[in-house]
Amino acid sequence: MKIASIGLIVAILWVALTIGNAVAGGGDFHYLRNETTFNPRKNPALRDCLNDFKTFLGDGRYADQSGNRDRVIAYASGGKVALYTWVHCTSADFFPCYQCLQDVAVVIDQCCVRSFGIDIRNDECAMRYETYPF
Repeated sequence: MKIASIGLIVAILWVALTIGNAVAGGGDFHYLRNETTFNPRKNPALRDCLNDFKTFLGDGRYADQSGNRDRVIAYASGGKVALYTWVHCTSADFFPCYQCLQDVAVVIDQCCVRSFGIDIRNDECAMRYETYPF
């Protein structure tokens, strides 16, 4: 009986995960999302997080102490639902990364408004958020 219930749980989790593609700003994005009734539009934490990343980039702080600009930025936010977010830009230049984050916001609106977790990637940047630390 335990084996059957484990298989059912795996099947339910597999159905809840959605893999897809989206286009924004001329770029192709690939995503993996966990669907739920959670709506990030109603939780300002996700928008705040994206805005914080863009501000971070705009301030020229997108570099570690040694000057490397290919580092990961981690962020945890409060609110009704805490979001733990990871962003990585592959470009050392400001504009491609900034534009990619703008496009990520568009992709989230297109595909993932009811996702409590998502992993979005393209050649310029990657973003992941979850409601649990990772």
